[in-house]
This record gives sequence, structure tokens and C-alpha cells, in this order.
Amino acid sequence: MGNLYPKTLYELVDMDRRTRDLYRAYPEIVLRDVVSQEGLQIRNLTIASLEILQAIRREAPHDLTHLDQFLSRALDTEHPGTIVPHDTDPVAVLKDLQLLHTDVKGLVEEYSKVIYNRVCLFDNPGAVEATFLLSSFERHRISRACWSSGSTAYFSMSIRPSLYY
Repeated sequence: MGNLYPKTLYELVDMDRRTRDLYRAYPEIVLRDVVSQEGLQIRNLTIASLEILQAIRREAPHDLTHLDQFLSRALDTEHPGTIVPHDTDPVAVLKDLQLLHTDVKGLVEEYSKVIYNRVCLFDNPGAVEATFLLSSFERHRISRACWSSGSTAYFSMSIRPSLYY
């Protein structure tokens, strides 16, 4: 289960009762494996964004009063804290992770295509553009920039608030 993308895992957990029961038995292990797929830097950014979104959902602004301390603790570590707080539904945490991951993935694709189109237009106006293909290295680099630019949780909520409430 830990090798799946967040969206695929959420759809599987949402669809099948046995898979949901298995996920509920080991949510911390599964989510830690899922967020670790893209490397240490993106893992910490993902977990920090997820924690911020969960604090907003709990309407607990005291968790975010010292945001600089929170970010230094959450981002500058090799051993992050728990992903699923003890008083939270693990399926809801997975849904939040899936929404954040989907938003960032869409942002990366959209940003890359816009930049590619602008470069093609600048380089050779009026020419037919070659097929757009983004390397895995560039996808990772742009994803890391998107996760770290401000708070992805705040950014995602401002773009598509209906998904979060």
C-alpha cells in the first residue's frame, strides 16, 4: 500500500472495505511510506503542509502561532513526527494528503506547460511546438519549489476551497 500514489491509495481505501480496515490498522506506516516516495526534502514539505492543513481544520490557531519555529522543527529533520494525530480519522488524513498531492501535481504540470509555451513562442514565433515532455528530474525540482513556496495548504485552499470544507 505504501508504494501507491496518494490518489490511488485514497480511491482504493474509499472503494474497498477490507483495504480500508487494513489501512486503518496501520495508517502511520502506510502514510510514511507514501510520502517518502519522492525523497527527504519533499517528504518534509508534504508532512509540514499536511500538519498546517490539519491545524486549520481543527481550528487550532495556537498550533500555528509560532510558524517559524514550527517550520524549522518540521522541515529541518530526518525523523519527522507523527503524520496521523491520535484524535484524527486516518481516512480524512489520507484524503487531505491526496488533495494536496493532486493540487501540487496539477500546478507542476500547468506551470511547466505555460513556461514551455512561452519559451517556444519566444524562441521561434509562429512555429509548431514540439511535443511537451517533462523529465523526472525537472518534475521533482518544480514539485519541490511548489511545495516550498509559501504554504501549499493555504495555496490549495485559496484555489479550491470547496474541496476542503
